[in-house]
This record gives sequence, C-alpha cells and structure tokens, in this order.
Amino acid sequence: MDDLAGETLRLIEKEVLDFNDLSKQLKSVQSQIFNATVKGEMPNDLLDKQDLLIGQMKGIAGVQVDSSDKYGRQFVKLGEEYIVSENEVKELAMVKEDTTIDGKAVKAGTIGIKTHEDDAKIEITVSFEMKSGSIKGIQDGRDVVLAKKEELNDFVNQLATAINTIHSDGDLEENVTVFDQKNGKYVVNDILLKDPSKLVTGKDLDNKVAGDGSRAKAIADLQQISLGGTSEYDSEKMNFTTDASGSTLFNKYNDIVTDMGITKQQADNMVANQTDLTALLEQRQASVAGVDLNEEVINMIQYQSAFQANSRVISTIAEMLDTLINRTGV
Repeated sequence: MDDLAGETLRLIEKEVLDFNDLSKQLKSVQSQIFNATVKGEMPNDLLDKQDLLIGQMKGIAGVQVDSSDKYGRQFVKLGEEYIVSENEVKELAMVKEDTTIDGKAVKAGTIGIKTHEDDAKIEITVSFEMKSGSIKGIQDGRDVVLAKKEELNDFVNQLATAINTIHSDGDLEENVTVFDQKNGKYVVNDILLKDPSKLVTGKDLDNKVAGDGSRAKAIADLQQISLGGTSEYDSEKMNFTTDASGSTLFNKYNDIVTDMGITKQQADNMVANQTDLTALLEQRQASVAGVDLNEEVINMIQYQSAFQANSRVISTIAEMLDTLINRTGV
C-alpha cells in the first residue's frame, strides 16, 4: 500500500514535468505566431501547433483557454491563474509531503505554482483543486489507496489490540505484538522472542496448568466475534462482548477486499465508457479539422472542370475577335 501511494506521487510529478515542458513549448510557438503575424503572414502551421499543445495541456491538467488575441495567440488559465500569458510562463510544482500553506492543510500530491525550489523542499503558492485531466485521475487514485490503507490500518490495530488484550489481560509488557515506530508496522514482542515460555496459552497467566490451551483458543475465536465501539473485554471468560453494530474480524477483512474489487470494477467500466466516448469525439474532431481525401479529390475535379470551361470561353472569344478584326472586310 505504501508503494502504491508512493507510485501515485511519482506519476503526478512526471505529469507536472510534462505540463511545464508543454507550457514552455506553447510560449515559444506563440512568440513565433506573433512575429509572423506582425509581418502580415498567416502562420497556419503554428496555429495548429498551438492547438495541439493546448489540447495536450488540457489532457494533463484540464486548463481553460482564454479567447484569442488579435495575433491568434491563446492564453492558458488554471483556475483563476494564468499559466501561459502574454508576458510570462508560470511553472507548476507538486507538494511531496503533507504540509500547511497560508494556514490551510495541503495534502501530498497537491499542485500549485512553484515559487522556490532547493535541495530541501519545493515551495508553492496558489494550490489548485484539479477538476479534470490525468493529474486529477491520479490524485483520485491516490485518495482511494490512502483510504484503503487507513481501513487496513484500522483492521490491523483492532486485531492486534484484541489479541494482546486476551493474551495478557491488558498487561502491556506481555503483549504478543508491539508497534515498531521506526518501520511503521507491528512486530512480535522481543520479550517473547527471547523467552517463548512467556507466551500465555492457558487461562492462568503464569502458565501453571500444563496443556491448557483455553487462552490460545480464545484468541483463535476472535475471528467469529463481532467487535465494535461498545465491545468490552471479560477477563474471566477471556472474550469480548458482542457489538451488534460491529462486525467480525473475518468479515471486516473480507469487506475490505470485496470493496476494493468493486471499486476496481467500477473504474474499469468507467475507463471503457470514457475510451469509447473519447474515440467518438476524436472522430468528430477529425471530420471537422482533418483532411478528407475524397472531398479534396471532388473539389479538384470541380476546379479542373471550371478551369477547362473558362479556357473554352476565352478561346471562343479570342476566335470571335480574330474573325471580327482580321477577317471581316470593311
């Protein structure tokens, strides 16, 4: 889960780098458009290149486009901020760790305008809430990963706490598992690793009765007990009271896995639907902006026929004038 969460940050960072590169390319193309237009030229190829770059930027960050100026340049906004304007290009950056900006909590993976960068950290201002684009998709994916990680953490904490409570009736020194802050995970208690005889399996915490496995069985039975906020431990019976609104550890883990499968299936269906819709829109765009060879051939035949007809008209008029001037007697 940690690897998945880290991978989402790397993907967002790559998208940001690609976006910044496209912004610089767009600014360069717009400079060429300006130079060509002031000379009275019509830079159609450059205008097409501008549209292509803006389309790619929309695909990454869902930018908005201002109306064209008199030179044909289109300036790009993200939220209320101009990223590519007439006079400058602003660079985006990603927050790598949860932080606070202007008194507001900002999550890792948030995008903003970069104001400073050094070996220690990247500083941003004006953080953006993405509405669309690949960055938005990756951010949503990261939220799902973090939510599932939190669910798994809650499950593990509940499991470890329940096992430890039954094993030693709440004695912290005799816990079966302890949380390793350095590695961020539960590990077997070092006390038990050094002296396995301290592992309590019977009802007596001192293991006085040989062969008594009642406490070990109580731990195994945890998977069938519905635990929740109102569950209380009974040290005499070595079990927890049932919480009707809770769920068993087995069911809770099963729900986590099942819900993840449903989430993935929904995402797959959405991808399939959006892929079909995108293909349709691209086809319509190509029919408007692209070159239709059949249409071009028809136009060529029409122009050729018109040229031939005009040639015959001119030839006929020339013959008439020749006859009138040179062959008609006065």
